[in-house]
Amino acid sequence: MPLRPIVSAGDDICFITYGQLGIECARLFIQYLQEQNEKQSFEACAGVAIVKHKFPFWLAYELSEQLCSNAKKRLKADLENWERLGMGTKESPYDSSLIDWQLVKEGDFQFDIDLMRRSLYENEDGSYLLQRPYYLQRQTDKIRHHASYQFSFLNAMKAIVNGEIETSRSKWKALLDVYHQGVEAVAQWKIQQQFDIGPNQLFLAPRDGFSVYGTEDDKKENLVAYYYDALEVMDYFIPLSEVKEW
Repeated sequence: MPLRPIVSAGDDICFITYGQLGIECARLFIQYLQEQNEKQSFEACAGVAIVKHKFPFWLAYELSEQLCSNAKKRLKADLENWERLGMGTKESPYDSSLIDWQLVKEGDFQFDIDLMRRSLYENEDGSYLLQRPYYLQRQTDKIRHHASYQFSFLNAMKAIVNGEIETSRSKWKALLDVYHQGVEAVAQWKIQQQFDIGPNQLFLAPRDGFSVYGTEDDKKENLVAYYYDALEVMDYFIPLSEVKEW
């Protein structure tokens, strides 16, 4: 594997790898840690910065740190719902791991990840384009978060890359741009292009953060784009072998 360790001290680990492998290398690393700690509480988060070769390393490192912190924030924000579902308490939070990433293109970098995402991924109608950070839940967990790496992101990626939904790659690419125009524009484009995605929806409304989705009739500010995360990195993503069947 083309890996170059940078930091390996205490519970902090940083490494550089080929951009198309970054997300999956981090995912695999966390899942191996989950395997090793299967019988005890375990929580880890990863931030992956996908940047060009000449991008300043210190900025990429700072971005990955912010992404890792952003993943940790999601777990804290979801704690109330996890507690309601019997998956954790304030004294003993739900032990899950999360992963977040950011693809940096020319001209769209801002040092503050929150500002960057509000400017790049929040539409005027209130809809939001990202589901990440994603949960990497254990195999034995019965309750799935809507932002599940295995059951949301990878399913979306398979539909796009493996042709599980019969449509051209150029249409998928076009959808990436249309997403930025908001919910109504996507709905009209879907009809015009005869974009048949079966039972899946292009925008979904996760309720309480867990598993059950609403419909596109919900308020637009509650909607998230189901395929956007996968579409954004489809050219920067190589799937690797699973640790085990999820």
